[in-house]
Amino acid sequence: MTYELSSIQNERTLRLNALKNEGKGATVSFLKFIEVRFDGDDYQRVYKAYQYAINIDYDHVGLSSSTYLVHPLRVAEMAMGLVPPVDIDSIIIALLHNVLEVGGGNLHELEEKFGKQVSNSISTLTVDRKQQSDPVYKADYYQKINAGYKGMKIVKVLDKLDNIFMLGLNPDKDVREAYLDEIDQFIIPMAESVLPHLVEYMRELSDDARQIGYFPNF
Repeated sequence: MTYELSSIQNERTLRLNALKNEGKGATVSFLKFIEVRFDGDDYQRVYKAYQYAINIDYDHVGLSSSTYLVHPLRVAEMAMGLVPPVDIDSIIIALLHNVLEVGGGNLHELEEKFGKQVSNSISTLTVDRKQQSDPVYKADYYQKINAGYKGMKIVKVLDKLDNIFMLGLNPDKDVREAYLDEIDQFIIPMAESVLPHLVEYMRELSDDARQIGYFPNF
């Protein structure tokens, strides 16, 4: 089973539909995805991270916990489908990349359950929202990611890729522009180093998001 990116409009529609139905069917789809890819210890490690992810009560503005869960599941599916072969730690990081920020996760518990590489990567990926507009903080944040584990960089690129499709739901033009500037300045160069086959798609997606702007009715 592979994860292939279709047209930008189709990918956006898939994500909008997931919002409408509050993520119905996403966990079933994910389990089918990993069942055909893994067995033995690899399957057990991914399934353990999946169980951890689905039992978190996510606190994200405007989204129920089950609706938000679709995002990390989708990022993990993209990591498996767009980056073959990908190591298990990268998949676990994809599944859990936001648990410290919106899931109330515990860093010590993450290390205990999934190892130091996973916990350190998730800690590094977690944004300090109070400083996110500070250009010095942001440059330092991306420098640390770029200096770290390759799987962490892959997850960051795919996380941002997934989010761009839905950027037009944010009515604040300045926020949208700042997000796309961040894509151009930091994410595209990162993709060039770890996921070069996705760079052109991301550029087209970024341009599309700028052209569409705000789309409140979906």
